[in-house]
Amino acid sequence: MDLYSVRYILWIAAGLFLIVFEFFVPGAVVIFFGMGALVTGVVVWLDLIGNVYLEFLFWIAASMLLVLLLRQQIMRLFPAIEKNDYFDEADSLRGQVVEVLDAVASHHSDGRVRYQGTSYQARALGQSIDKGEQAELVMRENLLLIVKRPGEVVHSVRQSPANQQTGAP
Repeated sequence: MDLYSVRYILWIAAGLFLIVFEFFVPGAVVIFFGMGALVTGVVVWLDLIGNVYLEFLFWIAASMLLVLLLRQQIMRLFPAIEKNDYFDEADSLRGQVVEVLDAVASHHSDGRVRYQGTSYQARALGQSIDKGEQAELVMRENLLLIVKRPGEVVHSVRQSPANQQTGAP
């Protein structure tokens, strides 16, 4: 048995490998190349294609056709494949308690706080907070963290002049 006579076995093995490999690669694309290889294996086994170059061309064409015809159905069956959970960083930092490294005041941005092990410039949204005290994160304006005293009720969140000009929240 020479390699030429068992080509269909190689195509089928490659197809099965690619289908299994899809479980490790997100996006639901590799599975179609695997299915294309299975179809190519069957066509080669039926001896409908006798040229190795035409086999590769058939494999690529069959795979692309399967992607175009079946990808939407696969995505409906397995919606988690391309699920993009929205992550709002502002929600994740709001309410976090941070350590005040340098006094934080509402009239300037010279204060500093430690958040997740890193020192950030900070501005108070209400009463000033002294060095060594705890503060609660309210929001972020670029690299400037806006903080308040824990438990302090703040009725409005002011925007910096830069954000007011651009209309950013």
